[in-house]
Amino acid sequence: MLRSMNKRSSNILAELLLRHASLARGKPIDYEQPQAAFTEALHHIPVDDALLYDGSGVSRYNLVSPAGTVKLLEASEKYPSIMDSLPIGGKDGTLADRKLPRRIHAKTGSLTGVQALAGYDDGEPFAVMINHGPPDETVMIEAIDRIVRGR
Repeated sequence: MLRSMNKRSSNILAELLLRHASLARGKPIDYEQPQAAFTEALHHIPVDDALLYDGSGVSRYNLVSPAGTVKLLEASEKYPSIMDSLPIGGKDGTLADRKLPRRIHAKTGSLTGVQALAGYDDGEPFAVMINHGPPDETVMIEAIDRIVRGR
């Protein structure tokens, strides 16, 4: 499920995975206080500046910095299935048509005026985010790809 969710960027699967993980811990999600589910699930990861409202990331109430994202990726390194589930630059999933080298395993994220790419560059965690970008998302995507290629 993780691989399909990340490769295709499936918001529905992300929401279902959060609900399943919460129920597996014996704690149904409280839709009035969704932050509690994330706080409990991620309590061992030192990401103090994150506010996570939903599993898919499409809510504008979600707030996380690139530094916080990198901390999450660093904590995830001990789970190879996570990196293996991410799209590969220029090869598959949401990165199939991007001009990125295959050493990039990363997840895209987008909202109106926002573009992000976070994952691993040859195993090294990174996160690039653009907020309040131009209306043409292509400009932001190309800028992020140039940054990542130049790392």
